[in-house]
Amino acid sequence: MEEVDSVLNERFSSTLVDQSSGYNTTATEVAQPLLLVYAHTIYQIIKHVRPEISFDYSLGHSLGEYSAYSTAGVLSIADAVWLVRQRGLAMKNVTDNYIKRTGNEIAMVALFAPSDQYAQQINQFIQSSYPNELSLAIFNAPSQIVLSGSRKAIDALIQHLDGKVKTKDLNVSGPFHSPIMAEAQTTMRQILESNKITFNWPPTNDIVSNISAKPIQNLDEVKASIVDTLVEPVHWSQSFDYLVNNGVSSVISVGLGKYARNATPSKDINFVYLMSPDSVNKLA
Repeated sequence: MEEVDSVLNERFSSTLVDQSSGYNTTATEVAQPLLLVYAHTIYQIIKHVRPEISFDYSLGHSLGEYSAYSTAGVLSIADAVWLVRQRGLAMKNVTDNYIKRTGNEIAMVALFAPSDQYAQQINQFIQSSYPNELSLAIFNAPSQIVLSGSRKAIDALIQHLDGKVKTKDLNVSGPFHSPIMAEAQTTMRQILESNKITFNWPPTNDIVSNISAKPIQNLDEVKASIVDTLVEPVHWSQSFDYLVNNGVSSVISVGLGKYARNATPSKDINFVYLMSPDSVNKLA
């Protein structure tokens, strides 16, 4: 944690142990680095408790892809946290500026509907009506997809679907993985071009990309993913299709919720959920 505090030039680690630290831990520019440190810490505990365990693949949902980079050795935890901090700040600034400039509310809404039946219809509506402020942002599961963008655009799309699908608003602070994030995409590209970050290749195991749902092949693809995932959809369900099709039988899922289990209908994968450092004892 001293390494993280040093690279951020602030006592950021205090948020992990002191609720009165002064940080708003629900703000995206704070929550993103915290979640990364949390996942990386549990990974390090796994390696300490069960050093014989090896991994064939790493993948992470949206922000979680940075955890895959750090645990597979592509980025140091210090560089990963610094990048994620800049990412969170850029996303916050873009969201604030968009709301101030347009007066529009932002939202992300889950649709509980088969993606193979609705994705084409949704994308056609987006391209014809709201190409700059709405996206089909996340494929969480075969029957759960997520819209991201302005509230008015999302409401218009839901109305276009004639109330045929169940929806749920997500508690988010920005329209992530939507065209509204284009300025943040530019910011991250400029940061990478500044050469402040050290990348390492090859990784210790394959990293499955959110964008392609296939293993990343080189550092150019890593950098492209860091930049483009701000506006491109997360193919989470398709990523697990890749794992299933390539013989993966066990998955260790770090973090709250069951994003991994829900991503695939396959019964051939055994999932172990690690939601706290103490839960690593499940592996003992």
